[in-house]
Amino acid sequence: MPLRHINRHVRKITSRASGTGGRAVAYPVAFLASAGSVTLILGMNVYLQEVYGATGVFIAGTGESPGTNRLEVAADAGKVVCENESLTFTRNETPTSTFSKTSKKAFSRPDFWNIEIPVSGFGGQHAEITQNFVDAILDGAPLTAPAEEGIKSVELANAMIYSHLKGKPVDLPLDGADYEAELQKWIDESPRS
Repeated sequence: MPLRHINRHVRKITSRASGTGGRAVAYPVAFLASAGSVTLILGMNVYLQEVYGATGVFIAGTGESPGTNRLEVAADAGKVVCENESLTFTRNETPTSTFSKTSKKAFSRPDFWNIEIPVSGFGGQHAEITQNFVDAILDGAPLTAPAEEGIKSVELANAMIYSHLKGKPVDLPLDGADYEAELQKWIDESPRS
């Protein structure tokens, strides 16, 4: 789902850096670069709450290999899973909300069927997006990721970081001045080489 659809409805974001043992503990890693010491967070677990009450979980990490690229969206009618060049729609015969209210059997589920939708490719990654940007400048190609959409992704990512730094949920739209002050505090307190 493009982030433009998520950002339109997200109300609160709670973010925790990944840790172990059920605790939400940050494990930043220092990486020495030519510009000095840079602090990296290798993983992030984010809990999203939409205006309409729906919730979501976003889990990202860069410290594991081979890694997983998976998008799963669960809703009243079933769920959609996109993974390994495959898109599967698991369709409930009865909406989950109706089934939960009417079922007489604990921990049961409605009947469902799977619909496999063939897909190919993963869309552009960093190199393809950069090349598209160059092509737009040189040849007028339409942008895959125009700024008006990209800024929404940046705001969502900033909200994830801000929630982690504050240690509590944050609201969207993000208060830019408060975020900048918290980010500067983090920078000032970061170890220097």
